[in-house]
Amino acid sequence: MPADYTLKVKTGTKSIADSALENQSKLVKAELPKGLRYIGAYAFDGCTGLASITIPGSIEYIGEYALGYSYNNGGNIEKHEDFVIYGYKDTVAYKYAKEYGIKFVEIQHTHTAGSWITDKKATVYRAGEKHKECTECGKILKTTEIAQLKCAKTVLKKASNVDGYFIDLGDAGFVKVTSKTGVISYGTGLGITGK
Repeated sequence: MPADYTLKVKTGTKSIADSALENQSKLVKAELPKGLRYIGAYAFDGCTGLASITIPGSIEYIGEYALGYSYNNGGNIEKHEDFVIYGYKDTVAYKYAKEYGIKFVEIQHTHTAGSWITDKKATVYRAGEKHKECTECGKILKTTEIAQLKCAKTVLKKASNVDGYFIDLGDAGFVKVTSKTGVISYGTGLGITGK
């Protein structure tokens, strides 16, 4: 690595592996993209030239001793005393800094809600869930239920080649049908015999 190196992690990257940048002492700056979710254990171990780092709000996990620590010659882990984490309050970065005794500087901003993000799709069997999060820090600002889907209206029509009825399900998928005799059927193109 060249002297005074700046690492720009590519947009769209979701994780930095365990020990990914171990002992890169010439690294002085690391730019992490929004959307990054995972920083592995010891990811920046031994990066003694790195005095601070800004952690995006999208981070869901930071592994042990990932930031602000190095192994010394005796094989013991030691903290970089002046290391600073910049981040958003009540995030994984905030919790990591508190747990590992690292100085934390909160990034001040006004929350701006992004588009709805579907967490669980609604089906004909159950409701779904969605949320909006801040476009800057990733904090979840609003959650709501997505209504359970209703089956499309079934159309009963006399089938020309059989003695019974045909159920047209459209795009609804599976449907429950109860015949005159009380027989219950499930499927996606059911024929019901009877008059």
